[in-house]
Amino acid sequence: MVLCDPPLPAWDTMIRAFLGYSLANGIDPLIGRRIARLLRTSGLEDVRINPLIHIYDVSHSRRTIFPQFARNLRDRIWRTES
Repeated sequence: MVLCDPPLPAWDTMIRAFLGYSLANGIDPLIGRRIARLLRTSGLEDVRINPLIHIYDVSHSRRTIFPQFARNLRDRIWRTES
């Protein structure tokens, strides 16, 4: 999933809330890890993957993209956890 280094308890809380929301709504936030296998077992051949990892410097504008995404879902996440 999305890791934070150095570890930050607030980040872990946000990730747990997002995972809880996702699972409660039938969303698989980790589908990317299994998609190649799922495609192969459905009969597709020559499936290739190219994993991509983004690491942003502390000053980069996209560094906060996941917290922004979670903020957009805040009300829905809150209703899921209530």
